[in-house]
Amino acid sequence: MKRISKSLLLSSLALGLFLVMANAAMAAAPTFTLKTHNVQGTSPVIVVTFSEGVYTNSGGTGAVVAGDFTIAGTDTLTISAVGHVAGSPYVILTMSAPVNVVGAGEVTVACAATAIYDNGTNACTQGAT
Repeated sequence: MKRISKSLLLSSLALGLFLVMANAAMAAAPTFTLKTHNVQGTSPVIVVTFSEGVYTNSGGTGAVVAGDFTIAGTDTLTISAVGHVAGSPYVILTMSAPVNVVGAGEVTVACAATAIYDNGTNACTQGAT
């Protein structure tokens, strides 16, 4: 019976653990948090930070676009521009007017249905934030 070296065994175990963890991480749909760069309602920018790199298409292609989000709330804002590089977890939304988030529900952002994906086929399903 041939003996396996300790270093080969440890390397194989580490690689297997990495592949299991990577597969588990890729199985989750992307989620996000929001941050406004707001000094008393003077900035129209909302920074969306996803839990992983995102794309507009299933399979990992394309930068996200305005139609990939839904905007709601008591302020009647729309997205006038989107800054994003395909695969980045950061998206900059420039709104049609300064974001004034003094009270709850003034502006909410959600992923549009089946519009924002991770590197695989997992679509963001996060509702209004």
